[in-house]
Amino acid sequence: MVQCVCFLQEGQIPDDVVGRLRAGITDLVRSAQLADAVEFAVIVVPEGQGWTAGAPSTTSVVSVTAPPIPQERRVPLLHALCDLWMSHTGCKAEEILATIMPVSQETLDATVPV
Repeated sequence: MVQCVCFLQEGQIPDDVVGRLRAGITDLVRSAQLADAVEFAVIVVPEGQGWTAGAPSTTSVVSVTAPPIPQERRVPLLHALCDLWMSHTGCKAEEILATIMPVSQETLDATVPV
């Protein structure tokens, strides 16, 4: 299973749009044959508590875990993820930070508990 954690600024993305983003990310994950299902966590950053470049942030962070894949597969997926996000939210490219992080058992074993 792939996991997706989204950090959203409060009041910027309506709930119905978040639902469409979830569906779109799930479709991307399936079409890329990364997994059949996606587990989502949406974290809403309260207004005024997220800052970018010294001002209240309009940035969303979308972090997807995936099995290790070569960079030539990762780059098109990152483009597709950003395109999906921009088309549904109206944000600009500089307002989304997207990651597709490889997670293997070796990575999990090396994780230091906080």
